[in-house]
Amino acid sequence: MLPTAILFIILAVFAGSMLPVQGVVNGQLGRALDNVVLATLISFVVGALTLLLVFLFRYNGSSVSGLQGLSQVPPVYYTGGILGAFYVTMVTLLIPRIGVANTMIAIIFGQVLLSLLLDHFGVLGIAVREINWFRALGAGLVLTGLVLVVRN
Repeated sequence: MLPTAILFIILAVFAGSMLPVQGVVNGQLGRALDNVVLATLISFVVGALTLLLVFLFRYNGSSVSGLQGLSQVPPVYYTGGILGAFYVTMVTLLIPRIGVANTMIAIIFGQVLLSLLLDHFGVLGIAVREINWFRALGAGLVLTGLVLVVRN
């Protein structure tokens, strides 16, 4: 049996590998409809309906207590949907214009850079993981990858 941490890393790599596919599909939808925002909306509606079905089948009404807590959640926690909409819209817009690899490597660099800062400062109550030379070197290598991929 794999250690839990390794399993989670494998799941993260798999999830990350789906982002370019999602971007291509959404980009093609945006082109077919000639409307990036509509393509993003359709993506979110389909995703929301999928999650609703999973929620209904998985929880069978047993998570009513979670729903009751909605009013107690800090408002900033609801901005994830806005951030997701921005991300999906940008990917839908950028992939047809600059390509999958250029879009994804730029996004990965942005993710690594901001992730290091979020970890370092423990933003929104997450565990603090300070930036050290190894983590900074990793970000630098991703930046090097960005430059090499975009240059080609």
